[in-house]
Amino acid sequence: MILNVGDIIKTSYGTGPYEILKIVWECTCPAYLSDKPTKKHIHLVLCTLGDKRDKFYLNQYDGGTLESVTPPYDKIIVIQRNDLVQLSLF
Repeated sequence: MILNVGDIIKTSYGTGPYEILKIVWECTCPAYLSDKPTKKHIHLVLCTLGDKRDKFYLNQYDGGTLESVTPPYDKIIVIQRNDLVQLSLF
């Protein structure tokens, strides 16, 4: 699945939902506290739904599998916008 600006996501470790504000593709920056470059990955700039003032960041995820490229190995889960809307009674 390809991520797009405006998509709503959460993480497998229970954070979110977030709206994607910016995606940095094909980065090879080193893992935290390391000098070795990692395989190509993405960085995400996020906000909570309805409040674009507070920014959050998810870093070093594989753009194809949406799994982190460094431990702990977690996953981005894309949420359909319809899943966030309460259904009507009629």
